[in-house]
Amino acid sequence: MEELLSKFVMESTNKPRLLTKYVDDLLAVVKTEEVENMLKNLNSYNKSIKFTIELEKDGKIPFLDTLVIRKNNKLLIDCISSNTKLYLKWTSRSAWQAVTPLHNITHISPLLVGVLHEIIHHTATPASNASRRHSNKTCWSSLIQRTHQEMRGRDDIGYNFLIGDKQAEICEGCDFNVIGAYAFSYNVRSLSIALIGDWTFILPSRPVFNKWQQLIMYGINMGHIQRNYILLGHRQVKAADCPGTRLYNELKGWPHYDY
Repeated sequence: MEELLSKFVMESTNKPRLLTKYVDDLLAVVKTEEVENMLKNLNSYNKSIKFTIELEKDGKIPFLDTLVIRKNNKLLIDCISSNTKLYLKWTSRSAWQAVTPLHNITHISPLLVGVLHEIIHHTATPASNASRRHSNKTCWSSLIQRTHQEMRGRDDIGYNFLIGDKQAEICEGCDFNVIGAYAFSYNVRSLSIALIGDWTFILPSRPVFNKWQQLIMYGINMGHIQRNYILLGHRQVKAADCPGTRLYNELKGWPHYDY
């Protein structure tokens, strides 16, 4: 990686104002018009290494366990503290190459002070197959979005978020403030989270459960989810086997579960 970045910096005509690395995560400050060129150049050096990009929103972007804030041409680093908000990194829609929703999206009412229900799903894809053939989260998120749009007549991917199987990585679905499409009358007042895999007979790994809890705590701290939220399995709001019998039985012992 170091050799690749050194070559990139040496050959770039418009060098980034800042380029720093931690393992395989990069943080760069570049002009807006140079973003696509930078990504193209980085991906031209080694076919086995493919970079994706996440852009700042409102002058802010999560990086590792911090929030990087651009203000008055300066970068400020807001670190995690047990007494402050949790900053959680996930794979954005642009990073997994989501296509545009077929119609205008519908946002959750701003009058709601966080959604009341959290609904858990599984994707019913065999866990072994998911790990072996689609270990890249981009493949699964794209495949699920295409299935929802082309086969189920939805405008977009139906889940608000997805969490990968053994990688335990969070992927952005339609996001916190957008109404999902999986729980009928609950859609307007719920958050749908899908755990990638088939959890009929086995449970997801502990890292998946940990990321799930981190996502919920993040949602609570940011005001997207009510602190007294109600946890439901998908089968409780629709005639379905989802989220798999083994996972559903596990949910019954979790705080906030309601039958």
